[in-house]
Amino acid sequence: MSSFTNKIDSMADSETAVRLEVVPVNTNHTHVTNSYIFPYSSLNNSELYNYYLPSEEISSSENQMHIALVFHTYFTPIFIIIGAVGNTLTIFTLHRKNMCNWSISYYVTVYAVGNIFVLFLATGLAWVSSVANIKYVSDITDWGCKLWQFILRVMTYSGIWLVVAMMIDQYIYIWHPFKVGVMCNVFMAKFATVMIFVGLIVVSVHSMWTFELLPNGCYILHTPNDLHALIWPWVAVSFYSFIPILILTALIMLNICGLFIKNPCKRSSAQLQLPVDFTLSVLVLAVLFVLFVTPATIIHITEFTLPVSWLNHADFMQKFQTAKIVCTFLVSLNPVLGFYILVSLSSKFRSELRGFTQMCWQEGSCFRRFTQIYEMQVNSNGSSTQLEYEHCSETTPL
Repeated sequence: MSSFTNKIDSMADSETAVRLEVVPVNTNHTHVTNSYIFPYSSLNNSELYNYYLPSEEISSSENQMHIALVFHTYFTPIFIIIGAVGNTLTIFTLHRKNMCNWSISYYVTVYAVGNIFVLFLATGLAWVSSVANIKYVSDITDWGCKLWQFILRVMTYSGIWLVVAMMIDQYIYIWHPFKVGVMCNVFMAKFATVMIFVGLIVVSVHSMWTFELLPNGCYILHTPNDLHALIWPWVAVSFYSFIPILILTALIMLNICGLFIKNPCKRSSAQLQLPVDFTLSVLVLAVLFVLFVTPATIIHITEFTLPVSWLNHADFMQKFQTAKIVCTFLVSLNPVLGFYILVSLSSKFRSELRGFTQMCWQEGSCFRRFTQIYEMQVNSNGSSTQLEYEHCSETTPL
């Protein structure tokens, strides 16, 4: 997950500090696992090879990294486009009147919005910086370095906690159906989402004073006996990674058991009835999320705890770099796959998507349709006439 790829906010022991001085592999725009397709500095920085590998192994490692760099250069924009289109369609589909009253739809919608921000503001900007060979946004000014690290953490780590919220929602729906009306509504979903972002802001605000813009990039500068730099990254990474992964794993197992033991089709309110295939789709999304982020988490913990003496083992370090690239690629699939999982497994989602596309086709333009709806609402001047249109008009206040 993101925190690990940023050197787990740079866990500071003396050995790590030395490594950061010799090799700037900790540049912030190279390691946000939930966002970026590849670790850019490790692909572009020749010092990395000289430091990790003896001279006779440099050539083979550079060839390997060159292949990864080519893949990153040409396939990253494809991933961004595919992910942006899928997440946009997810937002519009879940906003339709037949689905917008489900709390799970609200969570998935916010998750899709976050994915779009991650794809464009994190992955996209990093890709442009890498391809155009220009400074990344956090490498321009010191205040920009601090602010961007804060924004990036809140934006990126919201994904895993929103998936946790989805699983809690589905746990209540499966195991406690009589509490669905109270706990699984749009208002409660909005409240939970606000709490998630408030918590992430509290945990991430430390980056505003721990990160600095240095010649090698934007990262934490460790000083001897700096307890904050030593302890706080572990606290932050626990909230970013350890805790949500453990919670997700437990909830996934409980929900899988519940699908076999309970009957999730019986509900006290027909309005809140959720198709089983949609529940299954969200469950698959959570399972893949955990499967993709766990290897990267293990890899980056290993990286930060490696003894310096291991860096001279050429064969091990070459395989380790390959594993890092593969794991980073797997994690980067998370912002892309949500829409395609829903389309593949949920007949209800496909039906609503079909209705949305047909509406757009008949009207000639989605934008014109939304403009007409807005004009009708404005011209009504608060009259009691109800506007009948396809999109959700539920405006539950927070």
